[in-house]
Amino acid sequence: MMLRLMPVAAVLLLGAAPPSGVHVVWRTTIETTRGATTKREVTEERSWRQDGRLRIERAGDTLVTEVVTLVEADGGVTLVDLPSKSFGARAAPPDARVYGALNRFTAALAYGLRLDADGGLQLPALPFSVVDAGRYLAQSDAGASLELELGTQSFLDARAFADEAAKLLRPQHEVEAKFIDALAALPAHPKRLLARHVLGTKTLTIATELVKAESGPFPKATFAPPPGFRRVADIQRVVFERNRLRLEQERARRRREAGLERPFRPTPTSPLPPPLPGGSCRTASFCFEALDLQGLCDDERRSDEPCPRADVYGVCETSQRELRYYYSVGSLEHGFPALERAHCEAGYFGIAEREADALDAGLARLAGQAPRSRWSDASRCLEVYAAQAEGVDGGCPDGWLGTCVESEPARVARFYGPDQARAQRRALWCSSGLWFDGPGGFDAGAPPPEPRPGRRR
Repeated sequence: MMLRLMPVAAVLLLGAAPPSGVHVVWRTTIETTRGATTKREVTEERSWRQDGRLRIERAGDTLVTEVVTLVEADGGVTLVDLPSKSFGARAAPPDARVYGALNRFTAALAYGLRLDADGGLQLPALPFSVVDAGRYLAQSDAGASLELELGTQSFLDARAFADEAAKLLRPQHEVEAKFIDALAALPAHPKRLLARHVLGTKTLTIATELVKAESGPFPKATFAPPPGFRRVADIQRVVFERNRLRLEQERARRRREAGLERPFRPTPTSPLPPPLPGGSCRTASFCFEALDLQGLCDDERRSDEPCPRADVYGVCETSQRELRYYYSVGSLEHGFPALERAHCEAGYFGIAEREADALDAGLARLAGQAPRSRWSDASRCLEVYAAQAEGVDGGCPDGWLGTCVESEPARVARFYGPDQARAQRRALWCSSGLWFDGPGGFDAGAPPPEPRPGRRR
């Protein structure tokens, strides 16, 4: 997941404008590295400042300049939507407190800082140490650092840079204010910020570079909607609907390219579906692939590679076919193909010979010790194979009413008793699992018979 830090670059120079105005271009490069894999995103932000008014344009790898932000001297914000040739006032965030906390978090990352559990800034050792001519470094014990390279523009100064950092970071006490003071004490205005963060197995690098700075003056039209544009009551709705339609079109395109318009049909030579393009997520129990893993998997478990196929015994896909779960022999704490098949939302693809291996492995885990038995009377017995089970060591007599395989809790239970107790046992003890009618020779070393139609509860 790539971070969005454009608001940080947008205000780095707000207070630094000379009377004639200033135009600056900041380029932000965000790199996320895990092992040998690096994801890179570049965004560029252009801003004009004059007489207390501001114009902001943004573009980049995944961002198109379609919305221009105009800020008035009194703080009012107007959004100009270029594709629809319309403009309107931007509404205030619905929850200013949450919005402000998010801005503080992203700003802290761009300045090489982190927030502690209470939301306080984790400061580096101050003041900044000198690396060489024009380069300064601050490093903290929290796995974060900030390197600054100073510029030479005469109309920009460090005090203005520090003032704008204070607006973003909003120091909450004197200790946090020391970071702002350290920025103000620099000999000149920084032209490049390089923040590095070590986050577990991942490294996050944020480079914010001033690529252009020029003084004005600029025409007044720079800070106004273009002629012929119409005012609308809800400009944010206009932008939202266009972006929503674009996302739907992009999703439809990706579905077509991934072959998801039609259900996958397994064949003897191709029993498993092809990988989905969004990568995979591995857990202790299974691996899943998605057309888009955004919000479905944390960075520690995410991979750009597809799920391993070598020992997969079954695949379950959701109704939209954009999410697939892969179940492998030996990877589950409890794995019973009949359960996976029964609980699958839409389509299940299984490989019979591997399903048998998976069942054996699952039963071996549960039945690693002698079974525990519970007797209600001389003709009724429940035999449980589970990692933890209460009862008397030993098994029930031969002649089973049936077998129940459950996933929560992970156990296999066999039932003994008169035939008229079959329905009662199934209702009381196997309401959430799969029931296999007995009697029969099912034991820990052999799979149960396939469930008959209507037998599953």
